[in-house]
Amino acid sequence: MYKRYLVFGSFLLLFTVFACQTVSPQTEAARTTTSHKVDQDRLRDLLKNLDQVIMSSTTDDLVRQTYMAVRKRMESGHLYFLVDKDSTSKDILQGVYYSPNAKGSSWIICTPYIIKLSQTRPELVLSLLINAMVFAESHAEKGESFILDYKNPLNAFLYSMDALYVQSLFIDQYLAKKASNLGAYERYLADGLGFDGLSSVAMYVVGVDQMIVYGVMELGKNLGDGSLEAKSYFDQLDTLFDTVIARMLEVVAVRNSVNQSPSLEDGENQKRSSYIAGVSALSVLHYGLAIIDGHLTAYPALRNKVWEPRRLAVNGRAQRIKDNLVYFSEKIASYRAEYLRSLGL
Repeated sequence: MYKRYLVFGSFLLLFTVFACQTVSPQTEAARTTTSHKVDQDRLRDLLKNLDQVIMSSTTDDLVRQTYMAVRKRMESGHLYFLVDKDSTSKDILQGVYYSPNAKGSSWIICTPYIIKLSQTRPELVLSLLINAMVFAESHAEKGESFILDYKNPLNAFLYSMDALYVQSLFIDQYLAKKASNLGAYERYLADGLGFDGLSSVAMYVVGVDQMIVYGVMELGKNLGDGSLEAKSYFDQLDTLFDTVIARMLEVVAVRNSVNQSPSLEDGENQKRSSYIAGVSALSVLHYGLAIIDGHLTAYPALRNKVWEPRRLAVNGRAQRIKDNLVYFSEKIASYRAEYLRSLGL
């Protein structure tokens, strides 16, 4: 069963090594070889474990379908698993990732830190492998267009949410019922699936307001099927942008109020409100405007002179959002880092 995709050999030797202390060349070489074997064995065990977990279920769900599609690519030699010897990163969310190749075999790459982490948090690492496999499956399905798609920030976000969705299903349907020691992040993903369709995960883990992205995309869909007229389209955009602006101004107003020594609870609420307002603003600027540009291209009626004032109004609101963003930029990164730490990341 594992004959093709668990043969690491000299190929993996090029990538696998733990960080070593400065020692004599002979000792360092010996430690490098030992570390390589440890990482190789651990990765092999992880893949065996994952296969057993998936194949123990007879349900033909999205998780199993994804895994089986990827397993075919592994068995045919189109996908390999590697450990990046040069990585010293301890970023858990980036510790397992898909590296596509347009003309040859592609890779799912793990950092040495993730391999080490699998000894204490195996469920987390298994779910990260599933996440990376979703990207591999998307590549197999779409071919070379996947690589071009992924260079587009909007498409990259949509692919990442697809991967988080399948990862959440895997935790909820395959791990939660059997594992008693799921970590905070794994439970957060599983709970988010039913709680709000991963909107919270998108907001706090990915750093994107999913409701804005999907909401603007839905407007285009409704334009296409004739259920939404141009006037209503611009009305709803105005409402969306005005809501984001109002939220930003409210946060700034609270911050500038006379109470400069808020209680701990009020301080946390202020930080959370600042974060949400900032992420929503960035989501409009980074994704919403690109989606709207796509609508203007796809639906010529929106470019009619009749609607020029409305288009200019949208641009004006976007500029107001951009002008107010200075206050939020630094707070976004610090709050997200703090939130991720609370999830054990």
